[in-house]
Amino acid sequence: MAKKMSLQPPTRTPEDFIRDANRHDEPALQAKVSEPSTQSLPWNEPGVRQDVIKSVNLRLDEPTLLKLKWVSEKTRISQQELIRFALVPYLDGEIAKLE
Repeated sequence: MAKKMSLQPPTRTPEDFIRDANRHDEPALQAKVSEPSTQSLPWNEPGVRQDVIKSVNLRLDEPTLLKLKWVSEKTRISQQELIRFALVPYLDGEIAKLE
């Protein structure tokens, strides 16, 4: 699966790139690293970065959207942050139930 493009520049240095390019003699090791573990969770995978922000479309009915806008204006907290503040604890709770 191809890596998706990101708006963030890579954090690798030119030396890292050169070192990785010269690792042609370790194909077995690289294959083991790329195989997902059965216990592995997607957000714990190598290469998942906290500083990369991804977008998702969200469909809201009109009253809910107006409520979101109103609270955002009154609190001066962005709509994105308000959604994130509500969503993250909910997801953590659901994950705890599933584990």
